[in-house]
Amino acid sequence: RRLPFGMMFFDYECVDAVSPGQIVWIRFGNKLCLGLVWSSSLHATFKGSIKSIEKVITSYPLLTATQLVFGKWISDTFQTPMGMIFTMLLPPLQVRELGKIQFPIPHTIKNNEKGKRKLVTYGDASTAYTYIKKVVSESSGSVCILVPRAETISSLISFIPEALRLESSDSEKHTREVWQKVRSGEKCVVIGTRSAIFLPFDFATTYIVLDEEYEGHKQWEGQPLYRVHEIVEYLHR
Repeated sequence: RRLPFGMMFFDYECVDAVSPGQIVWIRFGNKLCLGLVWSSSLHATFKGSIKSIEKVITSYPLLTATQLVFGKWISDTFQTPMGMIFTMLLPPLQVRELGKIQFPIPHTIKNNEKGKRKLVTYGDASTAYTYIKKVVSESSGSVCILVPRAETISSLISFIPEALRLESSDSEKHTREVWQKVRSGEKCVVIGTRSAIFLPFDFATTYIVLDEEYEGHKQWEGQPLYRVHEIVEYLHR
């Protein structure tokens, strides 16, 4: 649900053990809603009557602890409700599709696979393609290429045919498939517009931002507000 910025966390009781990042059914008012587990504790912070979680939907966290912190940072930095941010971090979760979705078992990254996220910015896409292809071929982890215009995706894919594409006009099915591929931890290349920044990549990911200063990398009209380069710099820490 879209709630005021200051209303982010609500206490619920759960008989079964749950972990941060899991999706659950909860009662909010008189409506049944999807909820994201933020933390669990033996003691409630709210001193009053507490409702119970109706049902635990996912058997393991869809978002890792790192991704939860990432979402909180975006919310705090851009003064955007957390519910809206985490809706973008999660795959499309239509109620009628919940029973059909097959989420991947998260891949465990071995110590020798872990690497620092890399940030590469390139001001001119027309002269960058050969360089990008070299970065992709030499990368030991996944690569996320962020472009300001959807038309650029097709041009880049002709150079990197194995790449997955992602843009805001894609179907929920396609978006969910790309999210699952990334969440599985398998090495992959994604070329997308600014919303691709919310995909659940791991720490061995290289981020490439094309035409960094172009307005297409900024979301200043309507919620959520964010700037791609600022988010990538956070991920690069």
